[in-house]
Amino acid sequence: MIKAVVFDVYGTLFNVHSVVEKCNSLFPSKGQELSELWRKKQLEYSFLRQLMGNYETFLTITKESLAYSCKSLSLPYNSEIEEILINEYANLSLYDEVEEVLATLENKKIAMFSNGSLDMLKPLIHNSSINNNKIVLISVDERKQYKPTPMSYQFVLKKLKVERRPLKI
Repeated sequence: MIKAVVFDVYGTLFNVHSVVEKCNSLFPSKGQELSELWRKKQLEYSFLRQLMGNYETFLTITKESLAYSCKSLSLPYNSEIEEILINEYANLSLYDEVEEVLATLENKKIAMFSNGSLDMLKPLIHNSSINNNKIVLISVDERKQYKPTPMSYQFVLKKLKVERRPLKI
């Protein structure tokens, strides 16, 4: 019997590329390219920091990867641009099917597990239509172990008080 369902946040429930429109408003015709490079660097930086044992919050990584991406694409970058685009991460769009899927699981324990830090996740969830107190929000910040380390996933199981069992279909 399935007792809990755990979703990733960025790229699973929320579309990280919904920042493209704001990026285009700042850098016409460069929005898609900036968004893709920014996301790629976010993931690379979190993986590298995990390997090096040099944890920083995902907010720090997001800012660093944005700065790198702007510089790499020869786009202007300053604190005002950073603030505008980082704030856009608090207003990412849900994928179309998310609300319907979550509604079908309302009799299950639902959790969101993310590499995102709570200072990014809480505003994002609060600003969305899935702002629901029944959903458990779990951040790697609590253990300072980025996904996909086994320790990060073990923490989720412990927090939800469930055991991992292979799903038989």
